Amino acid sequence: MLTRVGARIPDLGKWSVQGVAGGLTVIWGQPGSMKSFFAMSIAVAVASGKPWFGRHVNKGPVIYVVGEGGLGNVEMRLQMAARAIGVEMGSDFDLYLSQKLDLSGKHNLSETWQEWDEIQPKLVVVDTVSRCLPGDENKQEVMQGFISVLDSIRERFNSSVIAVHHGSKDHYVGKVKVSGTIRGSTALPAAADVVLYLEKKDGPRCIKIVAEKLKDLDTDDFEPGLLYPHVVEAVEPSGLILSDQFGDKVTTLVLREPAEIAQHEMEVFVAFTQLALSRSKDKCVGFREWFNASGKSKAMFKRAIMGLMSKGDVRLAETGHYLDGSNTNEFYEAGDNHDADIDQRQIREIAQWKEDSAAEKRQAEMEERAAEAAEYAKLGIPVDDDRWNWEDEEE
Repeated sequence: MLTRVGARIPDLGKWSVQGVAGGLTVIWGQPGSMKSFFAMSIAVAVASGKPWFGRHVNKGPVIYVVGEGGLGNVEMRLQMAARAIGVEMGSDFDLYLSQKLDLSGKHNLSETWQEWDEIQPKLVVVDTVSRCLPGDENKQEVMQGFISVLDSIRERFNSSVIAVHHGSKDHYVGKVKVSGTIRGSTALPAAADVVLYLEKKDGPRCIKIVAEKLKDLDTDDFEPGLLYPHVVEAVEPSGLILSDQFGDKVTTLVLREPAEIAQHEMEVFVAFTQLALSRSKDKCVGFREWFNASGKSKAMFKRAIMGLMSKGDVRLAETGHYLDGSNTNEFYEAGDNHDADIDQRQIREIAQWKEDSAAEKRQAEMEERAAEAAEYAKLGIPVDDDRWNWEDEEE
């Protein structure tokens, strides 16, 4: 069927998580890079409608296809991921588990699709590609069959699909370390709308999310940043702590943002309250002037607003005016958890944090200079030698 361009509003599809997951999303990384925990955090956010680390989600039923880890372990991990963001198990939390499926395209899955018709998932997570794709994943025709099945899922349910995939291990060629690549045929990343690489980082242990491909967006603007694994005790929905067959407590991991994210939220809230106090009439603050006063990047500012709104610190106002008298764009007012009076304790904490950070930076610079001086002394070079004082020279 032909469609004339301009004859209708184009269907742009929907993000499951704003700017992170939508269409066909591939999440890949080395062993131990917490790919599954990352996918689970998205699944829980979409099923509950809770923001995903400050980003909007498209709430709806989610089906998680379990290829690795076992249904019981995955269910426990999903429950703990939900608990970590304040979600209670109930009728408004539509998250379903599916056993491993053969998605190679060689088998009739009509019974599976009929069961899924009753759920109408908004997001399907396939964890992992290798467990749901029997055959040689390096062959293009095999991977194309898998992609065709994922496309049929998206079309049938008007949903997004996340495919969790392994990467090849880092290896050495002589003394040169060569980073691993996404495993299998390149047809999968080529067909994807979004490709995210999870990179393990040490000291402190965390993962870095790298956007290798984003539909209609600039990957340079991608800012989920770092996520940290946090050990939690597994509990039943009733609140009882789970134990294994030996009587030991069961623990699992949930992903959290670093503490400095909360610091950004605090600073953005202080900018809001300072603007609100400057008003003679309404205490509403416009998006544009608040952003200018915050000193943050637009991505970090928006994420901070989402966090503040989810905590009840601020909320959208019905109306308001900028300081220049205009009244366009969005306006915000203090939420139920705060009034418009500025929290002096927060300001003191920010000032102390900045002072401590500056002191740590100065201490690090002094230690670096002392180490350099020691090296110069070994070489017989005077520390005050003009050849090493480049800072004041003009280029």
